[in-house]
Amino acid sequence: MKGKRSVFVVLFLMTLSLHIQFPVFTPFAAALGATSLFISLLMSSSSFAHLCGHLLAGPLIDRIGKKPFIVLPLFLSSLLLSSYGLVKTPDALLFLKIANGFALAFLTPACLLYCPVMP
Repeated sequence: MKGKRSVFVVLFLMTLSLHIQFPVFTPFAAALGATSLFISLLMSSSSFAHLCGHLLAGPLIDRIGKKPFIVLPLFLSSLLLSSYGLVKTPDALLFLKIANGFALAFLTPACLLYCPVMP
């Protein structure tokens, strides 16, 4: 019971961190010199990478197991989130945003598979 709740808390916090970035990234990308078209591409590309990652995550989680897909995305996401402060160009920010969305796409199905029913 305790394990299920802690997995859902981690899932909630990672989803929150993924979506709470949106109001921060717009002025940050504008300060880096991004145009409004590039900023909209930046915001939507993460969601698209997240969607594509979900399509790959299902078969891989079934084949390999769920625990590596909980631990590795959390580790990768922390590295990617900490490297946002090091970017100098909007292109690098776009790459990091896509990579972060793709890495976190493996976390959600693995967490939901770990504890499918919450009492």
